[in-house]
Amino acid sequence: MTGPAGHLLALATRTDLLIAFDRGGEIVWTNPRLALLLERDGADGAGLYTECLFEDTGAGLPDAANDASVSCALRTPAGSVPVDVVAAFDADAGPGEPETLWLIRAQRGESVRSELHAMSNALADARAELAALRQSLADEIHEREQLLSVVSHELRTPVTVIRGYNNLLLSEQTGSLEAQQRDFLEHSNRSCERLNRFIGDLLTACGEASGNGLVRLEKASLESLLVEVIAYLRPLLDERDLCVELHLDPEATWAHFDPARIEQVLTNLLSNAVRYSKPGTAVSVRSRSIAAANHRFVELAVVDTGPGVASEDQRRIFEPYVRAADDQSSSGLGLGLAICKRIVDAHGGTIAVQDEPGWGSRFSFTLPAADPEAV
Repeated sequence: MTGPAGHLLALATRTDLLIAFDRGGEIVWTNPRLALLLERDGADGAGLYTECLFEDTGAGLPDAANDASVSCALRTPAGSVPVDVVAAFDADAGPGEPETLWLIRAQRGESVRSELHAMSNALADARAELAALRQSLADEIHEREQLLSVVSHELRTPVTVIRGYNNLLLSEQTGSLEAQQRDFLEHSNRSCERLNRFIGDLLTACGEASGNGLVRLEKASLESLLVEVIAYLRPLLDERDLCVELHLDPEATWAHFDPARIEQVLTNLLSNAVRYSKPGTAVSVRSRSIAAANHRFVELAVVDTGPGVASEDQRRIFEPYVRAADDQSSSGLGLGLAICKRIVDAHGGTIAVQDEPGWGSRFSFTLPAADPEAV
């Protein structure tokens, strides 16, 4: 296209322009933005005529023979839109070719761009504020973990001293004990043990007792470790009239793991299962072999007969200081499952919870599998 039309066609890439071509006054093509405004399918303008497209608002209608800009209105199904229009007539157009190029710009175009620019700036400000809030939260978490670490260390020394004196008295090196005195000291010792485990949980949550650097993997039997943990929890099981049912796949009992750390995971999961299971029922422990990303894993699941974990809590229950909505009366800080997750993550495994139909909750975790033959 030559002359003014060729010059105007070069402006067609401007995003604020609505563009149309006509032949003999009939629109034969529109750009997508104009088609959208006119509620037309695609860019086909067939059936539209320029005499019906524009409305005189006092300054006259655009004239294909005059390349001056004219202010008028564009008729749309939603109503009239104030526009500025420039037309370019191509006298050299061949048979069947478009004769006129119409360039249309909404008079609010500058205002719209200003609004978009303001919105863009507001979005950038919001992102910066969000980044600052995230950094502030990270700083608060770091400070809280430092405080917990200091408090935990300060608590551990007097607890160790109290427990030491208890053991000395229980040994009767300083004199014989009556039955009631021994009972009191044993209760005191158990409280010291609970407090010591609690302090250990705090230190672990602060990153001092778990992590990739402190996990020492070895090939070991999960079944042997389970037997030890169940024996340790026997008093709690008897108190709740519970038993543990083992359903272990012979091909899924050996894995690569740190026994001390996984003992911590199993103790935590089984203790929770004992706490929430209905008296007189059974806690089920199951193993199976699974494959993921071309690697073999052993999955160990602890299934209880408790009330289960609400679906809205299942995604957050492994976060530090988070407890289920229906577990707010618990004396814990919500660190146990978070610690389990850190330990399992350090082994390259995953941990999850889901409902188990007919039972309660199913807590499962995976570990790198090892060959089942004896060591």
